[in-house]
Amino acid sequence: MSVSKDQNIRVCVRLRPLMKSESESSVAWTVDSDTIREIEPVNATVERNVMRNKRYRAFSSLDRVFDELASNELIYEEFCRPIAMDAMRGYHAAFIAYGQTASGKTHTMQGVPSSPGIIPRAIEDCFAHIEEE
Repeated sequence: MSVSKDQNIRVCVRLRPLMKSESESSVAWTVDSDTIREIEPVNATVERNVMRNKRYRAFSSLDRVFDELASNELIYEEFCRPIAMDAMRGYHAAFIAYGQTASGKTHTMQGVPSSPGIIPRAIEDCFAHIEEE
C-alpha cells in the first residue's frame, strides 16, 4: 500500500488497554472493523444505560484502527512503513502521536528494546533503503 499523492493526511488510532480504575467506572471502547464504538462497562446501571444510549458515539472516518492487542510491529508494518517508504521516494511525511497523558504515545513512537516503536523501525528501514540504492 503506497500513499496516494491525492491523500495528504491519513489517520490511525491505537486503543490502549483499559486500566483497572477505567474498566470499573468509565466508558470503554471497542474496535469494529475500522470504526471505534463506545460501549458500556459491565457494571453500568440501567439509568446510565439509558443516558449513555442518548450519547452513544462512534468514530468511523479513520483510515485504520488498531485494538489494544496490536503490536508495535503490526502498526508499523500495516500503517507506517508504506508512509516511511514514500518519504524515501520524495514525498513529505510525518508521524504524529497525539493523546492524553499515559495514553501510550511514547510506547507507540519509541517502544522498548523487545518491541521497538515507529521511530526506530522507520530509521532502520530508511537506512536499509539508502544501502539498497
